[in-house]
Amino acid sequence: MQALQHELLNYVVLDPACGSGNFLYTAYRELRRLERRLHDREQELRRAQGRRGAEQGALATFFPLTNIKGIEIDPFAVSLARVTLWMGHKLAVDELDLDEATLPLGDLSAIQTGDALRVQWPKASVIVGNPPFHGDRNLAACSAATTSSGSSASLTAASRTTASTGFARPTTTSTPAIAPAWSAPTRSPRTARDRPA
Repeated sequence: MQALQHELLNYVVLDPACGSGNFLYTAYRELRRLERRLHDREQELRRAQGRRGAEQGALATFFPLTNIKGIEIDPFAVSLARVTLWMGHKLAVDELDLDEATLPLGDLSAIQTGDALRVQWPKASVIVGNPPFHGDRNLAACSAATTSSGSSASLTAASRTTASTGFARPTTTSTPAIAPAWSAPTRSPRTARDRPA
């Protein structure tokens, strides 16, 4: 039982495109529920063995909030993800009747602002998140255009832009931009690179 508890305490979750933290919150909530079930099971086993003080051997440490990690390009979304997890921590403590302080707020500096395609990912036990819904189509379109036009350098840059944002941007060469497989809005979204400092 202690080996399972130790394994749980060292379990790290990463969402490399965490947005507002919905996947991270769900993972945290479920890990806390699992932790509670381990705690309850340990108490049952101690009682069944006739040990006095069944409560004493129960899990004394808690799943650390610092084991939840995320990367997000939008700084506002990073702040929102942190708030989501702080709220999730409070909800878990209340729901599972844990004897754990929720203040001061836990350290969530592992949820960081960055482009997951360009930063080093932290080590994790599991990676969660949405699949790339249209990225494969955009890369296929770039590959096909490269083969037909022979201008691979400018299309490589266009494919990186398309794959990372889901939108094609005009390139500085005469090669036309690659359109996404779905109809894009009339105005392209601003990325962190486009925002004024």
